[in-house]
Amino acid sequence: MFTIVEQTCHEIHGFKKLYGEIQDKIVLSGQSKSMLTNYNQKLAQVSLYYDKLPHNISEKAMNLSTPAK
Repeated sequence: MFTIVEQTCHEIHGFKKLYGEIQDKIVLSGQSKSMLTNYNQKLAQVSLYYDKLPHNISEKAMNLSTPAK
């Protein structure tokens, strides 16, 4: 059984590279391991939901799937 991050690394092209880049930035900035874990879990959830990397999701697509307030 895979974690959500591992699953996303397998299913979304480029996520593994993005994960490595984010990991480097968070470690270099001195943030905690739990921040890295939580942040990457949320990025993985978003990537799987939209079936693409977060930076390839349009603002319009995000707004269409966000419940009105």
